[in-house]
Amino acid sequence: MYSLLLHLADHPSLSYVSTVADRRTRRNMPSPVWTLFTKQYQNGKWIKSECSICHKSYKNVNSGTSLLISHLKIQTSMPVKSSLPYLFNRADILINQEFSQCLLDYVIETNSSFKSIESPSFIKMIGKINKKVKVPSRREICGSLLENSYAESKNSIIADMKDQAISLNTDMWTNKSGKISLLAISAHFVNKEWCRWNIIIAAKHFVRRHTGEEMTATIEKTLEEMSVTDIVGLTTDSAASMKKTARLLKIEHIPCLAHLYHLIVSNALNCWVSKHLIKSVKKFVSKIHKIDKFKLYVYIYI
Repeated sequence: MYSLLLHLADHPSLSYVSTVADRRTRRNMPSPVWTLFTKQYQNGKWIKSECSICHKSYKNVNSGTSLLISHLKIQTSMPVKSSLPYLFNRADILINQEFSQCLLDYVIETNSSFKSIESPSFIKMIGKINKKVKVPSRREICGSLLENSYAESKNSIIADMKDQAISLNTDMWTNKSGKISLLAISAHFVNKEWCRWNIIIAAKHFVRRHTGEEMTATIEKTLEEMSVTDIVGLTTDSAASMKKTARLLKIEHIPCLAHLYHLIVSNALNCWVSKHLIKSVKKFVSKIHKIDKFKLYVYIYI
């Protein structure tokens, strides 16, 4: 019946039916009040509504939204005539805040560049989905929003590691130019529900020398920040500086088995295949490539 009314409403001569259809459409639209109130259910039945501003609850008495609108007027001190525009504006603000948080989560999870959110095609795509959504700039995302998200994640990790026996894993990474070094520290433990956790708790930019004393100071500071006290072991490669770090921390050192396998295989290959032979093979292959290029040039010009 409703679809029939909407179909007839397009006919210019049926103004009465059009009016009825418009009223029916408006009646089925959700009130903007529900952007600031949350319905709470019990056993599948709607029992009360909670204000997202002050968290006050009202029982469901089937009296519409008048009581809820009156409550919002008191909370926000807004004029009576501007209540609905205010609610719509407030809803837009909440939508944009939620979108910005989701966008930040997406950038972090996919390891994307913050610059990508300023792409014209990306902004155009979001505009096609919802014109009311404002895509934040890179500066806005990297500001307080990123800092707050980092603080929340850090507090959540600290709570998860509380009262846990933790095994640490650390390694130093340096780029090819040797100008940038990162000391990564990860925590591994099994909680009371027998679920295994692997968490990177720090990736420190290391500008000092890679000595045992310097790495010990960095790890101690990280453990203090994360409120970690119960350490059962430290897994690293077999470098002398790493062994010294475990000794200074007074933690049992556990050599990384994968790293040992890598050293064994690398040394074995160096014994079985001489560097001179590898160099000769590379030179032979490069000559073949040059011959192919020469044949191509001859074919083109002849």
